[in-house]
Amino acid sequence: MSLLKRLKKKVAKAINKVAEKVSNTIEEAGNNISDAANDLGDTVARNVPIIGPAVGTAVRWMGRVSSGICDLAATAVKGAGAVLTGVTDLIIGGIGGLITGDWGLVKESLIGFIENTIGGILILGGGFISLIQTIFGAQHRKTKLNKTEINILRLVFRESLDTKNICIIKGRSGSGVYRFTDRPFTMGNIIYMKDTDPADWNKTLVHEGVHVWQYQHTGSRYSADALGAQFILGKDRSYQWWKEPTPWTEFNAEAQGKFFEHMYEGGELQQPNGSWARGDGCFFRGDAMTLNQFRFSDFEEDPWVGNADHPLQEYTQLGNETTDYVRNQPSER
Repeated sequence: MSLLKRLKKKVAKAINKVAEKVSNTIEEAGNNISDAANDLGDTVARNVPIIGPAVGTAVRWMGRVSSGICDLAATAVKGAGAVLTGVTDLIIGGIGGLITGDWGLVKESLIGFIENTIGGILILGGGFISLIQTIFGAQHRKTKLNKTEINILRLVFRESLDTKNICIIKGRSGSGVYRFTDRPFTMGNIIYMKDTDPADWNKTLVHEGVHVWQYQHTGSRYSADALGAQFILGKDRSYQWWKEPTPWTEFNAEAQGKFFEHMYEGGELQQPNGSWARGDGCFFRGDAMTLNQFRFSDFEEDPWVGNADHPLQEYTQLGNETTDYVRNQPSER
């Protein structure tokens, strides 16, 4: 890696680290206000006669709106960080590349500038939409992760993902303008799970958790990458990680999420009797003393078995290397 590329990465990491810490503080304050208002509203509704329920509802609403304002402020910080990253990327890589004659670096920096800028705009716009929907009651109340959900994400990401401010909004009908699609998606630290089937909940959470990880570690740029992949490659192709160039860091944002989803769903762990257990994240329990494996086929009807035309392919090494890489990235919060 050239000196200019290393410098670009260090500057981008420094900017995102500051933006993460500031936005995290703002988000946490908003969530605390919302929790306190929700508890107070419940208390008022139960104990104040006649007007209690109405007053309690108003108090809870004010708490949600206050949290929405804080979320918007946090996304503004992250968005500004993304734009600043894009500008420095263009200056260091673009101008530096022109001077040194490294046209590949110029192209990479120009793309980085565009994606960071668009990502910053998208994430800020998402925060604004979320606030408006909260004010007018078009969006369900966000809830913090429960203990089971936290344990699932900790199993996969260990300490590289800060779960404290991750929230979930359930129900397609409660996602406001985002109900145009039934697919879950992530906006910053808020996961819109839509009407995800309970049987698919955990693997979907892991997929969306990857997008939160991207947001926390690389900033708002992930949103432009994810939408860009779907627009350029098509919705189906953007999720087909087996067609992406390796390593995992070269996958598009949606393929990165799908890879982890499939590892959670179909990865295997060897049992003491020599048999193999599959699914429920057992792949991520592998260690130096316990073998794991991840084999996959693009045979849609049964990707864990395949057939003669679509045999199983071995992805264990890629899975372990990717998992180690992700887990070893320290949380910026």
